[in-house]
Amino acid sequence: MVNVKFITTGANSAFGGFSTGDSLRCGEEMAKHLVDFGVAVYAEARAPVAVVVVAAEVPIKRKAK
Repeated sequence: MVNVKFITTGANSAFGGFSTGDSLRCGEEMAKHLVDFGVAVYAEARAPVAVVVVAAEVPIKRKAK
């Protein structure tokens, strides 16, 4: 999730109306779209996010015959 700050007034069907100074926490793609379209700027420094997935081995319980 990314936080953007609006620099203009407008509306969007996904999240409604916005005014200059409003902020929105949204996904990466929506944030990039708003910034590229020129209606918002990133409100926080964007650092790469590391995702670590740990898989645990879970024993399967079987019924006795």
